[in-house]
Amino acid sequence: QPLKSAYILCKGCGTHQPDVSNRCHSWNRRTVICILYYGGGSGRSKCWVGNYCNDVSEHPFSGCEFFEQVKALSMGSIDRMDWHYGGDFPEGLPTENGGTHIGMYLAWIINNNLIGEMHLEDASESIFAVKNRQNTGRDFLIKECDEKFWNDDLNEEGLAFTNHYYSDDSGMKQYIQDYEQILGNDVDSTYHVEDTWGNYEKVARGLDIRFKEWKEIE
Repeated sequence: QPLKSAYILCKGCGTHQPDVSNRCHSWNRRTVICILYYGGGSGRSKCWVGNYCNDVSEHPFSGCEFFEQVKALSMGSIDRMDWHYGGDFPEGLPTENGGTHIGMYLAWIINNNLIGEMHLEDASESIFAVKNRQNTGRDFLIKECDEKFWNDDLNEEGLAFTNHYYSDDSGMKQYIQDYEQILGNDVDSTYHVEDTWGNYEKVARGLDIRFKEWKEIE
């Protein structure tokens, strides 16, 4: 099966790490890599590779073409639910709320035909469900993306716009600020925003404007 995505856990404390070169502050070690293979449909198989080491250059698989693919994929995360519910997250809220903002963006991506080829092939029923408002974008994020928003979730145009507006290697960009401005004024935190189609419509109108502005400067 082709390697589609990867994420990284600290072997010592079990926390998610942003990339393979990160040093876990609570354990002061580098991280172990967990590789996810995407099979047919929404099926996934999982395996572990490697062990911790003090420097990524010392990793026993360093220099291996397969390991280099893993590094590239592991650093392809745009946003992830565990970055939110695993951090400064309001007590008592379900972990799903850590993905509401990602899901609304993904729903807009799907409705504007910017979703990646991988999902067109393997998640056509879920795409149909979002377009027909049977499921939300957050539902799609959890079911089809393992709670993680990756570069591979987007087609070429979708990724280019997302790198411009949502996030790239330099960090988060304008989307989160716009989201907070649109939906964050009447709630205790943006994590309290309800995952409704009414809220999606408000975000989508802003996204339409930002996308049009981006197209004009491209």
